[in-house]
Amino acid sequence: MAYREETLKKWRDWAARIKDDVLQLFWRREIWQGLVEQLDKRKIEDSGYFKVAWVRMYVESLAAAVRRHADIDDDSVSLARLMDDLGNQAPVFTRDLFMSEVWDMDRVEHDEELQREVWRRHGHESFDRWAGPGGTHIDAAKMWADLEKFRKTTEGVVHYVNRSVAHLDRRGVERTLTFGELDAALESLKELFGEYYALVTATGLVLDPVMQGDWKAPFRVALFSPTE
Repeated sequence: MAYREETLKKWRDWAARIKDDVLQLFWRREIWQGLVEQLDKRKIEDSGYFKVAWVRMYVESLAAAVRRHADIDDDSVSLARLMDDLGNQAPVFTRDLFMSEVWDMDRVEHDEELQREVWRRHGHESFDRWAGPGGTHIDAAKMWADLEKFRKTTEGVVHYVNRSVAHLDRRGVERTLTFGELDAALESLKELFGEYYALVTATGLVLDPVMQGDWKAPFRVALFSPTE
């Protein structure tokens, strides 16, 4: 296998691993939001222990995941690392590579030349988004811009995790992480990863959760009796 095909395979393997991780994040957020909404709707009061613990588990879990995808060290498989590596090796990802290895001409149901030409043109238009009209390879400047955008959106989350979750830093946190910051970071992760997944697989990706089965089943019966 030639170097460029090997490199493409690496990017696609990374994208598959990132997809599995990111899908889990949005499943967790869906469950957390559903339970919190129901607790508020029912006006269920407790001593404060449960809500504090539930909120902290959610925030720390998802914030750590966001930080995980902002890492670009050599051992990381993350969205930031994928963007960084694509930028560093932009000349490897050529239009020819995209059209021959990513864009699947076999998706055309019939072997009519007109249909194949329309699909081929659609492939070139898709690549133009990354290389510019007629560009021979992806534009590294787009990767750097997207990486910088992601870093800025996630910097508050990364600071919180580094100072308070991954470590108990003696300096403490400089400011409190808000739900708005965490949600903005998650939405940025979802938006950018969807784009980069499409680049290396030519496949659309829906990250909004579609739950299989009834996740609410454990809450449809009382877990504790009044005396427990």
